[in-house]
Amino acid sequence: MLEKILSLKSWRDKHEETKALGEAPALVGYLTMALKIVPNLERACVFACEQLGGRMGQELRKKISECHMRLHTSADEVLLKISQRWEKVCPELSRAIYLIRSSVGEKSGREMTLDRSLQLVLQGAKQRVREFSSNISLPTLLIYSLGILLPLVFVVILPVLSLIELQLGLAQIAFIYCFLLPFLVFILSNNVLSKRPATYHPPDVPLESNRLFSALKALVISTPAPTICFYLEAPADFKVLGVLWGIALGLSAFLYFSSVEAYRHREEIVQME
Repeated sequence: MLEKILSLKSWRDKHEETKALGEAPALVGYLTMALKIVPNLERACVFACEQLGGRMGQELRKKISECHMRLHTSADEVLLKISQRWEKVCPELSRAIYLIRSSVGEKSGREMTLDRSLQLVLQGAKQRVREFSSNISLPTLLIYSLGILLPLVFVVILPVLSLIELQLGLAQIAFIYCFLLPFLVFILSNNVLSKRPATYHPPDVPLESNRLFSALKALVISTPAPTICFYLEAPADFKVLGVLWGIALGLSAFLYFSSVEAYRHREEIVQME
């Protein structure tokens, strides 16, 4: 049991690190932007801390605070600690920070060195995306098979099963189509997306506080199907289907109406960035 908990924690930490990698281009960009104006590492780190809000930003703020308390000798040591912390998961960030640290002592080629550091981290992000896109063909095929092909195959197989006296009831069919297959597709797709490398830190847009209004809309949409089936005294099979359709439509409507506005604002922010 303890091993499972530790493995789950390790998976979560790895997932958080993958998300945090999206801040690497922004971190290097803010550092180079500040250093092009004033070649002072401490001011550049403070400027980057003010702009970043993710995990890298939190770690940089913590290191800068420790530097103010004399736990680190200088901002150069702070950046060295940051580069060592992310060297294994993001080696291009470590190389970019090395160039940033070395650019402070340069005069003529300082801007060229800073531009080179930004190019390094951007090239690393592009390379991670290429590797991810080349490794998702098999998982995508599995998701397509479970979500599209397997339900169609079941439609063909069900009449054949009745010929060999192996019949599935409506409850079993509903469980397979409405719960088992969607759950497997969700697990596979979530596993694939958890490995997707982040190229930028996604903006945090909270969901609108309209859950009650969304729930009322979902209730209106989900009510007609089961109501009609029970009012017309339909057979039991149709009543079960009506209830399932009502639940599915209501849940889909609630999820859509409660998040559509927030995601619209998020897309606008991403386009502006």
